[in-house]
Amino acid sequence: MVIDEFLLRSPQAPERYLDSGLKNIGAHLLFLFGLVPNFAYRTPLPDWSLGLEMQFYALFPAVMLLVRRLDWIWSGILVAAVGSAIVFLMGQLSVHFPMPSFLPLKMQIFLCGMLLAGVVHQRQKRPFMHLALAMALA
Repeated sequence: MVIDEFLLRSPQAPERYLDSGLKNIGAHLLFLFGLVPNFAYRTPLPDWSLGLEMQFYALFPAVMLLVRRLDWIWSGILVAAVGSAIVFLMGQLSVHFPMPSFLPLKMQIFLCGMLLAGVVHQRQKRPFMHLALAMALA
């Protein structure tokens, strides 16, 4: 509330801070709160990024399998395209997250780090391709 006053915003709804329902608690204990817009911003904690990281850790093995099948560049392009399509579809369906707690909303940031790390493990070095794609995604 103090932050809202400082930023000259109207106070946030009390349920934003006072939701002690079983659904909210369960979603937070299982790190699933970032998948549901209604639970993504229901505690006074800055926990939205924790849920985002957990989604990334869950998806990371599949992305790495894709990297092994294709390569870093094509995998990055494909994952970014799928993430962008999901975000576009969410916009068409009027799904809005109060915080970017859903992985497709921030996947390009994770991909930037993966692409830059991927340069280190390349046999055939193409650092400028990785850097160019990372910059395009950012």
